[in-house]
Amino acid sequence: MSMQENGNLTVKVIDDAITKVAVVDSNAPIINDEQSALDFAVSIEYEYGCRNIAVHKSVVTEDFLTSLQELRVLSCKNSSHTAFVLQ
Repeated sequence: MSMQENGNLTVKVIDDAITKVAVVDSNAPIINDEQSALDFAVSIEYEYGCRNIAVHKSVVTEDFLTSLQELRVLSCKNSSHTAFVLQ
């Protein structure tokens, strides 16, 4: 497991024999719509080599979080990235 801070963003990478997951926290929301979620996922994959991403709800704006309320998982279309919103 490794942890890196990048400005407002804290990324902890959990890497075991089965999978690699980036656990992300932020003191300011950076995901506010589908496009910013896709951009975020691609950036995390590029910088940390993780396709599995867990984000704290502080990373997502309240408006976008509300729009996802019924879908506990956000899956980016035409992408292998999946982001989970933690509560």
